[in-house]
Amino acid sequence: MSELQKLISRSESATAAFMKGLQFVPKEKRDWKPAPSSRSASEIAAHTTYWTIYFTKAIKGEKLTDPAEDAWKASTKELKDSAQTEKLVERVHQDFITAVKGLSEKDLDRVVEFPWGKENVAKALDGGIWHANYHQGQLNYIQTLLRDQEDHF
Repeated sequence: MSELQKLISRSESATAAFMKGLQFVPKEKRDWKPAPSSRSASEIAAHTTYWTIYFTKAIKGEKLTDPAEDAWKASTKELKDSAQTEKLVERVHQDFITAVKGLSEKDLDRVVEFPWGKENVAKALDGGIWHANYHQGQLNYIQTLLRDQEDHF
C-alpha cells in the first residue's frame, strides 16, 4: 500500500471515528461541560471543524490566513443546532477526504507554509488526522462522564 493510500485510509477512519464520537454524545447534552474551563462537545466539534477546513485548504494548496477561530465560530450559525452541527462536521470532513483523494504521491512532498512554520503535505495530512483522532477521544470521554460506559467502535 502506498503512503498516499495509507493516508487516505487513515483520513477515512479518523473522520468516521470523530462522527461516531459526536453522535454518541446525546444532542441535549452537547453544550454541557464538566468544568467552566473545559470544552463542550459542541465546542469540540466547532474547533475540530475549523481546523479540518484549515488543513483541507493547506493540502489543496490554497492560501492560508492567520487562524481566527473565535471569529469563525461566532459567525457559524450551523453550530448552534445539533442536527446542523452533525451535517456541517460531516461535510467538512468529507471535503477533507476528497482533498486527500485528489492528491498524487508527488503532492505529498509539496511544502505548505503554516503560520507556525513549513511542513510538507504528508506531514500536514498527518496533523489533520491526528487532530481529529485527538478530539474524538475527548468526545468519548464526555460520553463516559454522561454515564455511557459502552465502547462504540
